[in-house]
Amino acid sequence: MKRILIFLLVPVMAFAQPTEGYIIKGKLSGLKDHTEVMLINGADGQTLASNKSDEGSFTLKGRLNEPGIFQIIFAGYKEPLDVFMFNDMVSISGDINDVKNISVKGSALQEDFLSFKSQFIPYLEQLRTL
Repeated sequence: MKRILIFLLVPVMAFAQPTEGYIIKGKLSGLKDHTEVMLINGADGQTLASNKSDEGSFTLKGRLNEPGIFQIIFAGYKEPLDVFMFNDMVSISGDINDVKNISVKGSALQEDFLSFKSQFIPYLEQLRTL
């Protein structure tokens, strides 16, 4: 009987394990060495992770309690990068001087967010002209 109980509890315990968290790895051309890179919570402005760039590369690590829209801020650069993610492995590449065309891969939520934006923004722009 004990063996059956243990056998039944193993899958439950496996699902109860906390996720490892997120890792964001970026490689951006034009990003100066020692630039502070920060992940900011879009809802409350709290800094969740920060690191310095080295040869255009950076890594941010942490753990999120829930999915959301976050901003990656590059100190000394005007435009932040919006990212919709949870505890994912995210890869960022592109040119820091062309933030709108930076590629964000690895987060299914980001893919859904980009799809939503591509469909919603044209309607929003039509409404603004009315």
